[in-house]
Amino acid sequence: MKRLKIVPLSRRYRFFDSSLLVHFLHVFNGIMKKKILVVEDDIALSNILHITLKKSYDVCMARNGREGVELAASENPDLILMDIKMPEMDGWEALSILRGNDVTASIPVIFLSGLGQFDDILKGFRLGADNYITKPFTKDDLFDGIEMVLSRGKTPTTTVSQPLYA
Repeated sequence: MKRLKIVPLSRRYRFFDSSLLVHFLHVFNGIMKKKILVVEDDIALSNILHITLKKSYDVCMARNGREGVELAASENPDLILMDIKMPEMDGWEALSILRGNDVTASIPVIFLSGLGQFDDILKGFRLGADNYITKPFTKDDLFDGIEMVLSRGKTPTTTVSQPLYA
């Protein structure tokens, strides 16, 4: 285990475990990294998202909806970024399962999808998505969407059952 030498006001704290110090500084400064689960089957986009997000967030990756649901339950991320069209289990089904599970129901979900028709976006929000970003998107679009959702906190466990307009 690495040890970090610090110069304290008191000699009795001359050595301190570095991992504890880092944890303390993150908590003390309120800068604990949020954990984001990325569920994306496109390997190139998945790698780009990982590289882009890892500077600001703890990132875990899943290749399809089934893996995403399993990782969401075990990792308890602060946010899920999820594609819709994937093998084994699509994003629609994965979101329905997440919202039906007490452990994962309140985890915010942002769809990242090439399905940009109004009906697709509306379906995402009706199933309980917190945001919907259409592909292609910019880095600013991604970070703005993430920060907007994270600033709201956990998702209420209700979904939209009727249109919001008359």
